[in-house]
Amino acid sequence: MLMCRGTSAARWTAASGILACALPWLAYSPGVQADSLMSQLLAWKVISSLAICVLALVLIGGWMLRRRLATTAAKLEAAERLRTSEEHLSLALESSGDEIWEVDLPNSSFRRIVPHLGIALPNHDGPIPTSQVLEVIHPADRETFISAFSGLVKGQSQRMKARYRVALKAGGWLWALSYGKVTERDAQGRAVWMSGVSRDISELMEQEEALQRVNIDLEHRVEGRTRDLRLANEHLRRTLDDLRQAQKQLVESEKMAALGALVAGVAHEINTPLGIGVTASSHLQGETRRLLGLLASGEMKRSDLDSYLAAASESSELILRNLRRADHLVKSFKQVAVDQSTEDRRRIDLANYLDEILTSLQPRLRKTRHRVEIDCAEGIQLETYPGAIYQVVTNLVMNSLAHGFEHQEAGLIRIGVRAQDGDIVVDYRDDGCGMDDEVRRRIFEPFFTTKRGQGGSGLGMHILFNLVTRLLAGSVRCESTPGQGVHFVIRFPLEPVVAPVPV
Repeated sequence: MLMCRGTSAARWTAASGILACALPWLAYSPGVQADSLMSQLLAWKVISSLAICVLALVLIGGWMLRRRLATTAAKLEAAERLRTSEEHLSLALESSGDEIWEVDLPNSSFRRIVPHLGIALPNHDGPIPTSQVLEVIHPADRETFISAFSGLVKGQSQRMKARYRVALKAGGWLWALSYGKVTERDAQGRAVWMSGVSRDISELMEQEEALQRVNIDLEHRVEGRTRDLRLANEHLRRTLDDLRQAQKQLVESEKMAALGALVAGVAHEINTPLGIGVTASSHLQGETRRLLGLLASGEMKRSDLDSYLAAASESSELILRNLRRADHLVKSFKQVAVDQSTEDRRRIDLANYLDEILTSLQPRLRKTRHRVEIDCAEGIQLETYPGAIYQVVTNLVMNSLAHGFEHQEAGLIRIGVRAQDGDIVVDYRDDGCGMDDEVRRRIFEPFFTTKRGQGGSGLGMHILFNLVTRLLAGSVRCESTPGQGVHFVIRFPLEPVVAPVPV
């Protein structure tokens, strides 16, 4: 049996060999000398051999038949599986809407292997002229399709990819995306067969178009918002410029108001020594006329001359002393007024300049019982902006008088000035009512005042902050608690700043 495995020819060869073994037994004829027992034995051997051969043939035939049936069954099962797979693939392609096609290039024919039923082309797999295929493509997309198709045929690209619109049987257009590839070329390398697939991308194109519309709408909205924002920024810039101009004007008005108060105060201060001088001069003039009358009448006595000389000496001394005082006031006012109205830099002796500032503030201080003590080291020379220093000191003193000493009859202001580590340090203190944290945090804000509607502009401390931080290039710090007065620490460079920031 093992020898019977193989091809059909080998199997028949094995069977022939078995029969050949049995033939000698069939050809044997017993002699006359053999008895009947031997004859019977020989006959049984022949019959046994024949039976064995027949059994072998039956077994071989059955085995061969079983093998053939098994092979046939396997082929049928494979064919069924292939048919089922093809049906599944076809169903999947039809369900997806994709179409498989081939193009016979020499015959210019188009075959729809798996047709898309909605396209306005015959649904059979027979040849369709390519001209008929081109007719169902949207005229606006036909050039795109032909360019992609020709590029593949001419070998300019490895595969075709085209997106176009194709007509539907029910009317309207369907967006398709086709991929194609040359599957056969002739001996000269010319394309013979092309295969490809087309996919329905109408939904995708609708989504892209909707997205484009959304993007266009978004761009328009962004442009509108940008335009509105630009206009708002421009309006805000103009408003800010107007506010800065108004603030600058208010600052200048505040400076001019302070200058006006200085003029009025100094005018009042000068009026006293000048009045005394005028009175003394009038008295001296009257005494002189009296003496001249006595002299002209010849009635002048020694006592009259002594009385006149005493009055003349006293009047002259009184006139001279008050004129010197007026001269000092005028000079102080002149320099301070010039410094306050301009931002020129000049060299000053700090101690002497602080005395001049205090002199200019006397008209305001003399009306009260408040005192100002200045402790400044002698010999501090610096090139700076005197007007800024005057404005800073004046604003601090006026702030103490208006707010710190509002409910206090006799207050004390101490101003200590020293040079330290290349800086001028101004330590300003008063023993007034002080301020809480909310007021202290906002004290340098423009237009912030605790006397709104009572004459306060809210610009005094803001001007001070700008003058110190910008013009003098320094810093200012405020410390205060209710009932404990205020403490300002101002620092600015001893050496001049080359280019200060304008206030």
